[in-house]
Amino acid sequence: DDNDDGDTDYNDNKNKKVKSKPKNNNAKNKVIPPPANPHAQNYSQTLLLADHWTENIDPTGWWLSEKLDGIRAYWSGDCFYSRNGKQFPAPSWFTKKLPKFSLDGELWCGRRMFQRCSSIVRNSSSGDLWQFVTYMVFDSPEIVDSNGKPARFEDRILYLKSNCSNIPYLKIVPMVKCNGKAHLEQELKKVISSGGEGLMIRQPKSFYENARSSTLLKIKAFMDEEALVVGHQSGSGKNQNKLGALNLVTPDGRKFNCGTGFKDSDRAHPPKIGSVVTYRYSELMNNLYPRFPAFLRVRTDVDWDSYCKTYVPPSQKPAPVLKKQHTITEFASS
Repeated sequence: DDNDDGDTDYNDNKNKKVKSKPKNNNAKNKVIPPPANPHAQNYSQTLLLADHWTENIDPTGWWLSEKLDGIRAYWSGDCFYSRNGKQFPAPSWFTKKLPKFSLDGELWCGRRMFQRCSSIVRNSSSGDLWQFVTYMVFDSPEIVDSNGKPARFEDRILYLKSNCSNIPYLKIVPMVKCNGKAHLEQELKKVISSGGEGLMIRQPKSFYENARSSTLLKIKAFMDEEALVVGHQSGSGKNQNKLGALNLVTPDGRKFNCGTGFKDSDRAHPPKIGSVVTYRYSELMNNLYPRFPAFLRVRTDVDWDSYCKTYVPPSQKPAPVLKKQHTITEFASS
């Protein structure tokens, strides 16, 4: 329990909430939302971006949430903008009850629905299909404290919970305080087994930074597998006259390119055609092809024919369908 140190578990509805208009103007936790951002198109291109978590970083005390595979979207108080400053054509019935202050989050259609969601939110003729989209909010970048200084993460979230409840098509991403690496690994396994992509962890008491920051880290589980090299693709730019990508094939005949994970020495002297390599990937897509394949190593210890005889090909998962209600990991109090 974290109540002893004054922190708040976001899943406990009985915890203290920051009120939007406290009587005491010098109240400790007072936070003030800015007006709608008139420079939203430019601001949306400088959102906080996550770095990668590594084993040497102790996650104890950090705020943990599910990593969503949605479309990043900045709500200006008036419109949605992408990280490239493009406006998403959300219908007025979707946005009319959203708050008039800025929010950071993702437009989401549920797990394994990235491509479908992207199609909906970028298409001006999607219309009623927006009913299957939820705006998953995880921050409010421009909130300040009573002294006009940027508010810390916990105060921003408390303000959101006080002022963004029961809004149609909006949900605040559930979070819980991490109590250590074992807890992180447990929650990561739970998310992955449910079809999720991974976890995000946020440093306690951190400020919102308009850049890639070590105060926000992403954690993804990777899988690895072996494949046969059947071809080379030439590189370009700094990899001119070197390897650009390997053409790989799996034992069940799936062919794909792998263009990342190589050292300079690998690109100068790539694995030979006919050699067996190990690659890693984040997940299998609906068509059973690996997402984000990256080269790991050459496997001189693996005989391809023997490997193929014992290989169990992946099975086709039912394609996800659009739903109005989406499942996201809820956390028990740490």
